[in-house]
Amino acid sequence: MNGKNCQTLHGVLIKTDYNALQEDDILDRAALILRKIIRNIKPTRLPEDLTTDSLIKGECDVPQQLIKFYSQLISTKYPVKLSNNVARTAKSFSEDLIYAVTNGNIKTSKHINLGLAMKSLTNSKKIVNILNKYGHCCSYTVLEEFETEATFAATRRSMLCPDDIIPSKNLCTGLAFNNFDRFVDTATGKDTLHDTVGIMFQNIVDRPPSLPRPIAENVDEPETSVKRRRRTFDEITFELQSYNKRPKICETLTSVDSPLYSYDVDIKQLQFIDLAWAVSHFLKLSNIPAWVGYNSMIYQDNSFKQKISYLTTINASPTNTSVILETMRQAQQMAEECSEDYMEVTYDLAIAKVALQLQSTEKTKIQQFIHSPWILSHHDGVF
Repeated sequence: MNGKNCQTLHGVLIKTDYNALQEDDILDRAALILRKIIRNIKPTRLPEDLTTDSLIKGECDVPQQLIKFYSQLISTKYPVKLSNNVARTAKSFSEDLIYAVTNGNIKTSKHINLGLAMKSLTNSKKIVNILNKYGHCCSYTVLEEFETEATFAATRRSMLCPDDIIPSKNLCTGLAFNNFDRFVDTATGKDTLHDTVGIMFQNIVDRPPSLPRPIAENVDEPETSVKRRRRTFDEITFELQSYNKRPKICETLTSVDSPLYSYDVDIKQLQFIDLAWAVSHFLKLSNIPAWVGYNSMIYQDNSFKQKISYLTTINASPTNTSVILETMRQAQQMAEECSEDYMEVTYDLAIAKVALQLQSTEKTKIQQFIHSPWILSHHDGVF
């Protein structure tokens, strides 16, 4: 039957062997069907001008037949209820199957981004190649090529705004800068390196406007063959503009008794909520979150969801006056790129104080900023 050898008893096919034969035949046919589906995928090769969006998307979309197959396989209920966990796992297995069947010729979103994440987190070639050997991500060499080409592409763009930020008005775009400590586990606490890390946040909209991004004209790149991606990149660094003045506030600040600082809120109600939260923790009630989470359970937040993108790190301490001036200059340029009249920037309180002094001293150079009540807490400030 179907060219298969089956065990017989006195010339009669045993029922259990017949059932096994049917199951094997179904599995073989299912494998061939899945293989055909994968072979029919038309990949979209990654462009030469690599962006984060193209890397996140990968070279193909996962066919729904594969997701349906794995959802049925791993789900414990019938009919299948496609929960977030089932959908995520089914998509992951489907991408592994595509990568394996095509022998890595189609690089899926998972195999690019999981590899880049592990490379960034561990900085280990061995770990990445172990994952690659078991079919979970691209090889270390391929990932290096992706990173390098994406870096070259980034240097060709004249905009400071990250790729996924829409350079458009009225999307509540803002910036935040803070200190990032490196090598903080030194024995004496000294020799700790301080970097300035910035983020850019923006409202997520359903129909974002499609706007062209300008390309920088003067970028020195070695001539290489298009067929082979590059794996080396000469770092491009910018020099901080030295600032030798001593900044100071030249205006009289608004008094804390000003009506501008008054808020129409029910303080007693807020105090009652804080007391209820504290008593709940004192009584060790179960499933009581921290203060922010507790308040988020009470209040309905109808604000827009926002996306966050990292800016290029400045390899210097944010308390340096020249660094603060550079962050303000970058904020001005990004405000212009987004066609905004001003840019709101959030700093640590110690940095915000110097930024306020710089803005007061350099009025003619630094104008595109708004002053809101800038002491938000014991640690944060906005200028």
